[in-house]
Amino acid sequence: MTVSKELVRELATLRPGAHVLSVYAHTDPRNPANTGDTPAWVVELRNQLRDATQGESRDRRVVLRELSERVELEMSVLDPNERGRGLAWFLTPDGELDRRFSLQLSPRATLVRWDERPYVSPLVDVVDRGRPTGLILVGAEAVRLLHWEIGQVAEPARSLYEPEQRDWRDYDAYVGRAGGSAAAVHVATFDQRLEEWRQQFLSEAAAATSQQVTGLDWHRIVVAGERRIADIFIEELPASVRDRVIATLDANLLWEELGPIAERLENVLDEAWRREARQLVDRAVETAKAGGTAALGWTEVLDCLIQHRVEHLVFAADARPDPDLLAPPIQEALGRPAADMVVERAVEHAVASGADITAVQDDIPQLRQAGGVVAILRY
Repeated sequence: MTVSKELVRELATLRPGAHVLSVYAHTDPRNPANTGDTPAWVVELRNQLRDATQGESRDRRVVLRELSERVELEMSVLDPNERGRGLAWFLTPDGELDRRFSLQLSPRATLVRWDERPYVSPLVDVVDRGRPTGLILVGAEAVRLLHWEIGQVAEPARSLYEPEQRDWRDYDAYVGRAGGSAAAVHVATFDQRLEEWRQQFLSEAAAATSQQVTGLDWHRIVVAGERRIADIFIEELPASVRDRVIATLDANLLWEELGPIAERLENVLDEAWRREARQLVDRAVETAKAGGTAALGWTEVLDCLIQHRVEHLVFAADARPDPDLLAPPIQEALGRPAADMVVERAVEHAVASGADITAVQDDIPQLRQAGGVVAILRY
């Protein structure tokens, strides 16, 4: 099953009859620490599984030890494709819950939690960073559309637009007929095309793309192409579509395979996500100062969360609010959590109410001054 907001909500609202072991492993093979005979994630996982038993009763320690042994054993025999760049696993001793997900967008760290319900904050972060994004690959001879989500790139139906066709068609049909030499043929003929012809094609392609994008329901778009080509194409897009462009990449990826495309766009998408996070903080602070629909600080934000008024929750990833400083009604609504579980309980409320959630990794002064949390409200 694909990781999604719906899945996160299902997990966040689950109340199993037994404690849940939540496991996150940062298995990304590109991490130098994961390339040795004993990858760092293996050591970290083993240590955290052991630490999870601290403070538990003897019976629970026995149960948790059995679960831990199973996790270590099964993860040790997974092949690289099954481990992906990250892994999330939720399981209970009685087997009521046993769900494991391979991720192509890594969780921030290897982490283990033993709690009365699934620990979802790291998965919420993966889903937020991996929000669906349309990729428009632009060249002087064609436009290609791709869909990026949670680190993976897919090819929608009717994804290729060429001037000779004046219509969208499947990229597979192009590959099957033209083979690997097509890119060379296109590149060889590129310089022969007149500027007027290029402008006409890009204008037509932009109009066709805007219709296709509307049907695909993309709210975030990245455009990749040689700068002079991409700039003309973006300018030709209708404002309603152009406003969805969150980043551009000066590179011709038109005929690349999906894997290399995902690699090239990863940093671009991460930077766009960070930029959007900063903008959200700015918007919340400015709106709150103007007396609008926004909240600052843990007391005010948590009160709004409990009332299901939050549209977008933004907090510092290292935030650790003191539960003793919260009003008794808020403590009660959160289930009187320990200090290391306040943020998790806040996230659960946000997920249950359908709010968007962003955990900020960067040090943003305005967020720090607000106590590490802000929220944009529905009303």
